[in-house]
Amino acid sequence: LWDRQQSKAMLVRDSMGIKPLFYHITDGRRLIFASEAKAILPGMEHKSALDTNSLHLLLNFRYLPGDKTMFTGIRQLPPGHILYWNSNDGHHLESFTTQQSVTVDDPLEILADSVKAHLTADVEVGAYLSGGMDSAAVVALASRYIPVRTFTLDVGDDPAETANAAKTAEILGVENHSYRTSDITLQMIRSLLWHLEVPKINAWQSCEIARHAAGAVKVVLSGLGGDELFLGYNLHGWLHRAAVARGRIPESVSRLVSVSGLGFLRLSTLPLWSEPERFLRLTGCLGDWPRVYALLRNIWDHPFLREKIYGPRMLDSKLDNAMDTLEGNWIDSGDPVRDAANYEWREKMVNDLLWHEDRTSMAFGLEVRVPYLDPSLKAWTDLQSTSILMPGGARKGCMKSILRDLLPQSILNRPKSGFQVNAPVFFREHLAGLAGEYLNREKLISYGLFNPDFVEQVSRYGRSSRYRWHYFMLYFMLLTHLWIDIFERNNTPDLPLRMNRSRG
Repeated sequence: LWDRQQSKAMLVRDSMGIKPLFYHITDGRRLIFASEAKAILPGMEHKSALDTNSLHLLLNFRYLPGDKTMFTGIRQLPPGHILYWNSNDGHHLESFTTQQSVTVDDPLEILADSVKAHLTADVEVGAYLSGGMDSAAVVALASRYIPVRTFTLDVGDDPAETANAAKTAEILGVENHSYRTSDITLQMIRSLLWHLEVPKINAWQSCEIARHAAGAVKVVLSGLGGDELFLGYNLHGWLHRAAVARGRIPESVSRLVSVSGLGFLRLSTLPLWSEPERFLRLTGCLGDWPRVYALLRNIWDHPFLREKIYGPRMLDSKLDNAMDTLEGNWIDSGDPVRDAANYEWREKMVNDLLWHEDRTSMAFGLEVRVPYLDPSLKAWTDLQSTSILMPGGARKGCMKSILRDLLPQSILNRPKSGFQVNAPVFFREHLAGLAGEYLNREKLISYGLFNPDFVEQVSRYGRSSRYRWHYFMLYFMLLTHLWIDIFERNNTPDLPLRMNRSRG
């Protein structure tokens, strides 16, 4: 709401945070706001540069938490917040909450109503389809009302995923289109970054499936949110097992195992921040659930690692402690599984999953709708205990029971997969050429963000999945150098993504 005569404004972002809102307040007490950060850049009094603290948090969380952006001087309005501003008194933020009551006891009925509502359109509505139950349930429910064309991307470290998606389409009687990925080019990566505004892992896959689907339909349904609501990630299983171990193993024993094991590792040749190291550190902090979560999610922030990974520009910057950032947003109820799920619903869902789903699809004029994010369904799951959602520690155990009359056991019992890539293989096969140009020692020294010795060391590692974190770090570093070229040095892409749109 804008009152031009009195120079007052009130900006409101919905509590789900499905669409972002960015703002900048100038020294002259002007307010500039937009749905994309780059739209604000021309109106800023001073040139915006890379926010090194935001980059540091990005390299830990793999998304920007809270109100952070990559641009100095530009902030994101958090979900469920109101920004009050006037030219005389400055600005302040206030939070608000919305209460959603549960009027229907059957979660499948709630999901069915949500799917039906999301089918409202004057154009054809399609759906993304993987080999799992989340997207299968959405497609099965949508097929009750309209013929549905589905779209699958043939990519990932599980070769069965695409075959499973095709089998699901056959069972549900829908027309499925499966696509191979195109070669990654510098032009494509630069265009992707232009739309994302943030270096992101896995956005490439979202971009590819959106590009193909946009050649056939204008709207698609997505299964995003099922794992978050019904506790389907490996993270949830590991936290459940950690909680069980915490109740059975004396603290003195777990700490002794941790200290002894870490001492032994110092004599080994394992790489920096190896999986055994993270496991031993986790063993020593059972009960400190934010720290356990951080280790499971590869939040690595430590002075020793900063010295190994960063160059002078980062080391000379004032950087937040990533663990302090996490703990400041962690709400402890005593149930680590639910606490982690709630934390990721507030942070990762908004600033990672929805962010790149929305940006990559809209780059091609495609609208992605997410029925699982229905507030009534979220309210229903909030009322359920972890033991109900994960009976006996079984991830998505409750959801399988809910969907047993909708989907056959052959779909419900498939192991969880997805479209994740093997990071070392992906980097070596698709990004090695770009890395040679943008992560060579000369450029690393020139940009000053990252330690050339770390980059060269990781580049010598093999293709084993145990180097997943290391190659993801290289991926982020490569994208960050490209980000600087685009936004800090104003070398904008020549051709936006939507001009490469598929028509096949």
